[in-house]
Amino acid sequence: MDLKFNNRHQSDIRYTTSFRVKKWALFTFCVINIIVTVIIVNFIAHLVNDYYENNETFNRLSQEDRAKAKTFTISIIYVALGLGILFHLLGLMGAYKEHFCMTTTYAVLMTLGAIGSINRGVQSPYYTFNTVINFVVAVLAIAFAYDLYKRRQLMFSGPVVIQMSDGAPVSYVLPSPTGANVTVVTATTTAEQPVQTGGKHGKQYDAVPQNDMV
Repeated sequence: MDLKFNNRHQSDIRYTTSFRVKKWALFTFCVINIIVTVIIVNFIAHLVNDYYENNETFNRLSQEDRAKAKTFTISIIYVALGLGILFHLLGLMGAYKEHFCMTTTYAVLMTLGAIGSINRGVQSPYYTFNTVINFVVAVLAIAFAYDLYKRRQLMFSGPVVIQMSDGAPVSYVLPSPTGANVTVVTATTTAEQPVQTGGKHGKQYDAVPQNDMV
């Protein structure tokens, strides 16, 4: 028995140019942010290492204490690097997998980060550029998350028609937007059942229509 699935929504927003541009632009921004974060953090770690080696303040410390302080500081820097990479991986995977929850979470966190960087952006030209980029990525993530939301609503807004190829009834599955309270409406078909009648040549059967609900 073969099943044919049809949906009344022939168009899907994910195949539009706007959706694809937002998806891959967000993906690209996240990749660039990860690369830039790795470069900056490694540069800072190198500066910290030189600072502990050449600064006169730490010359009073023993070699062991200086090594411990340097290791502790660099460890904190690399922990921050890991968190930054995980943060942008959230947006990257949300865009690539077209995952609504991951993209929305990234958009909210990115918006909060962009708002938090306004004060620094006013004080320094470098932070101004960084703040602008943060807002651009945040707006892009919000727009893409909204597209995913619309696609989610579109998928659950109409019936999915299941047609069995052997002539069995057609079933209309009507899922709600939340995925709960699914209503199944089954069409009525006419089937024929044989009914015994008398005759000279033994048992004969006449077709009698009967309505079956499947």
